[in-house]
Amino acid sequence: MWTYGIMPLLGLVKTNGFLNTRQLMRHFAEHGEEFKAGTPQEYVQMADEFLSGNKPAHIHECRRKRGDLLRFDPVTEAYGVLDGNGTIRTFFKPVPCVTIPLSQRVLVRLSGRCHGHPDNLSYFQSECKRW
Repeated sequence: MWTYGIMPLLGLVKTNGFLNTRQLMRHFAEHGEEFKAGTPQEYVQMADEFLSGNKPAHIHECRRKRGDLLRFDPVTEAYGVLDGNGTIRTFFKPVPCVTIPLSQRVLVRLSGRCHGHPDNLSYFQSECKRW
């Protein structure tokens, strides 16, 4: 069985992919639908394209002190983190809790499925300041 971890997918990815198959499958299960990815392979390729190579002018980017590269696309709302070793840590579309109906907000926030910032750009900027 092929694993989607440190070894690039048949040379198609420019990053090191996710840490291991389990991480990829977890992220795909949680976020693949957000990107309309039909397979884990499609999802990791989207993450790879977003986090590697030249950054389009409209995408925000920062680097944390420990070397993580963060990118946020305000058009698509895509957000991703690539660690200093080139491994994808995450790739998803953040959700501000204020956009969740009040009746569901507490449960969604407790589940970690939304953030407390007023918008996703603020979330990105806050994440850039973390270690």
